[in-house]
Order: sequence, then C-alpha cells, then structure tokens
Amino acid sequence: GLRFLEAELKDARDRGVPIRVVTTTYIGGTERRALDRLIEDFGAEVRVQYDARITRLHAKAWLFRRNTGFHTAYVGSSNLSRAALIDGAEWNVRLSATTTGHLLDKFVATFDSYWNSDQFEPYRGAIDAERLDLCLTQAKGIHEGTRDTIVSGLEVRPYPYQAAILDAVRAERESHDRHRNLIVAATGTGKTVMAALDYKSL
Repeated sequence: GLRFLEAELKDARDRGVPIRVVTTTYIGGTERRALDRLIEDFGAEVRVQYDARITRLHAKAWLFRRNTGFHTAYVGSSNLSRAALIDGAEWNVRLSATTTGHLLDKFVATFDSYWNSDQFEPYRGAIDAERLDLCLTQAKGIHEGTRDTIVSGLEVRPYPYQAAILDAVRAERESHDRHRNLIVAATGTGKTVMAALDYKSL
C-alpha cells in the first residue's frame, strides 16, 4: 500500500538511490502535487510527455532495483494515489528477477526508451507547474472553465478490434435476445465510442 511505497521511497532517498518517474498528461489523470512531492520530498527525477494527442500511455508500473540482483516490479491498475493503493479494489502483478527475469528486462528496456525519448521532457516542479497544469486541463477536455466545442457531422468509424466487439454485442442481442451486455476493455481503447456506435446502429 501507500505506506510501503513511501517507506521504499524514503529508504531510496536516504541511501542516495536515484528515483526516476515517467508520466504523461493522457486523460488529465496525473496529479501535479504528486509529482511535486516526488521531487521535493524524495529527490526524484521526473519526465513528462506533455502532448496527450500523441500518446495513450496509461501504464502503472513500479520497478525496484536492488544491488542483490533480486529486482522486483509491480505492474497493474494501481495509480499513485490513496484510492488506488489503499481504498480501491485494484489488480496488480508482482514480477521478480528470479522468476520472470525476461519480463523485467522488457520493463527496463521500455522504461529507458521513454526516459531517453525527446517526447518526455524533464519536469522541474515550480518552473514547469503552469505548463503542466494547462496541459492537464486541456487533456481533460476543459479549457478556461468551458468544455471544448463538440463538432457535429464527423464520420466515426470503429477500429478493427472495436468492430469485432460491436459484432459480438450485436450477435448477443440479435441471436440470443440478450439486451444487457457489458464491454470490458482497457482504458483508452474506446468503450465510449463503441457504446455510441452501438447506440447509433439501433
């Protein structure tokens, strides 16, 4: 939970272990206060991908490297928040260098590719706070207290994976007379779009 993570971060800071964090402004979900605390209280280096239009990165993953070689990672649905780590019902997978070393290698390679990418820029706390706040607000679809204009007349077409899901929902309705269907899909895969397209087809 949160106390474990805070203890790990304090221990890393006290021993001079570098803490690196990458995040994005996707869906406006990042909290600037959390980034500021990581920097101010734990000496973390933070890099942010500010343009929410060019990424859908919404991964939640934590890697703890150890001198012993017994590295550990947690990958799953937990954000860095009290609700996610303490109050919520979240699913996470623990990876270990001893049992899933190849997955940890992939984790490290992917993280480093983001860290070294020009798209991820250093976040320097107060210096960049205003820019981050603006990008987060825009990513949430809110600008100066008003919602973005809704453009009518757009022809929205489903991606192939969405079309397959819509076909399955249609089959449940038409072939099996089941009208209370649930689509389960990852964040950012277009559940709202699929619901709208399904409604339109009716």
